[in-house]
Amino acid sequence: MDGQVSAAPLQLQGWLPAGTTCQDGQLLVDWLHFGEEQLGEAFFADDVRRVLRQPYNQLFSLRTPMAALAEWQQRQPGLPPNGFIFHMSRCGSTLVAQMLAALPRNIVVSEAAPIDAVLRARQTCPGLAQEEQLRWLQWVISAFGQPRSGGERHLFIKFDSWHVLDLALIRRAFPAVPWIFLYRDPVEVMVSHMNRRGSQMVPGIVSPLQYGIDPAEGMAMPAHEYCARVLEVICQAVLHHCDDGAARLVNYAQLPRALDDVVMPHFGLDCTVAERARTAEVARFDVKAPAFPFTADAAAKQAQATAAVRGAAEARLGPGYRQLEACRQRAAPQNRG
Repeated sequence: MDGQVSAAPLQLQGWLPAGTTCQDGQLLVDWLHFGEEQLGEAFFADDVRRVLRQPYNQLFSLRTPMAALAEWQQRQPGLPPNGFIFHMSRCGSTLVAQMLAALPRNIVVSEAAPIDAVLRARQTCPGLAQEEQLRWLQWVISAFGQPRSGGERHLFIKFDSWHVLDLALIRRAFPAVPWIFLYRDPVEVMVSHMNRRGSQMVPGIVSPLQYGIDPAEGMAMPAHEYCARVLEVICQAVLHHCDDGAARLVNYAQLPRALDDVVMPHFGLDCTVAERARTAEVARFDVKAPAFPFTADAAAKQAQATAAVRGAAEARLGPGYRQLEACRQRAAPQNRG
């Protein structure tokens, strides 16, 4: 997606931000035409790949300055967010997002690159003031919250795992929005990453500086140690906010029933019996490979864990995990599981 920058007032109905580029200290937004198509893929990047194949998006491109999002919000505000989903990674957040997305009245945006670009904009656009970054975040989320089919009523944003480091900024931008943090037994999360490392676990993809780790030190660390350090930073960031009244902690072991018991009540979402059945159907399948049924893998991951993985998990994550469990049970003792 590469085109002329348009600064004129635009009619953006049916368009969504799909990518960004930083130019002369400003963030430019690349748009794709989604029309009325629901965001139904596990990740927003998959939705982008799908609509990129459409002839219209192969023929036409649109790039605007960030100010265009402000104008669009003023002319046609998007739905206000009903809930934010944060996560440790590899702990069921995709399942929660896909269960919510099973209801057509919900817009669910999962790990969208333009939101990540805004949250990292002070690194890529030197000199950007935090107040301006806060406004950018409000604008881009409003753009994602635009109803496109007419039946949408709720907006949910699933952030990337490292975005918990930006919780203070996000909470300032959206102080009234309830949020959840999903987490899992650290050994099982680490085994998942050792089998297939996520981008945040590769120092050359997501900078170690994001986690306060010296890049040279990060590049020299064994994979299991780097993974444990990253997860430790993520969990500690959440622990600074876990007593926030807008927060709920959800352990992977509570899924999928936690959607009905914890998540939807916290987000103020009422569902009919038929809608609950529809969301429950999603949980029968592997949400990252929907052609296959879901298979519980906790025991298998525990069996795969090496002594090095177990040692790093306990040293770096054990105390924080137990604190998360205590916070969860203190905030909602009726939902222990």
